[in-house]
Amino acid sequence: MTITYSYLRENAGLILHVVRPTKLSYAKLHDLSRLIEEGGQIRADGLADRLLRCRWVAYVCDGLVVVGTAALKTPEDGPDNNAIVKAQSPYNFYDFKIEIGFLMVATLYRGKRLASVLTKALCDKEPLSNIYATVAETNSIAQSILLKNRFIQSGIPFADRAGSGMLLLFVKISN
Repeated sequence: MTITYSYLRENAGLILHVVRPTKLSYAKLHDLSRLIEEGGQIRADGLADRLLRCRWVAYVCDGLVVVGTAALKTPEDGPDNNAIVKAQSPYNFYDFKIEIGFLMVATLYRGKRLASVLTKALCDKEPLSNIYATVAETNSIAQSILLKNRFIQSGIPFADRAGSGMLLLFVKISN
């Protein structure tokens, strides 16, 4: 299914797609994986398989080139070792079956609101689900995008898996 938001209508050539991952061609899956890997924050091993396990994948193309992507995925962490527990959030891990992740926009397309469009499109696909996201404490732009999409910060900063930075937890409670 292709969805057009007003922002994309104003920018000819940009097309937003929101699909089940099983509908992705091998070539498109490769393009999405390559863009996500360019961000350098997601481990590359098994990325294509992780994308295929997502509930929804959203991506923006400029012509045939993928210039932005994000996905709604099932959290990989267990009930004792997850972002909600690490952030000491008052929310229950079991109330959040979906995490937004793999958000990446190509360098030349940053500042064009694509990350916000991708986030909104995915949240619109699961309006009755609680969703969470983790963002680097230093990434004020991503934090702002989540806040504009009705996420709230919850808990305290916690160390990322590599131990090289701190993350913040954001949650969106369903309607």
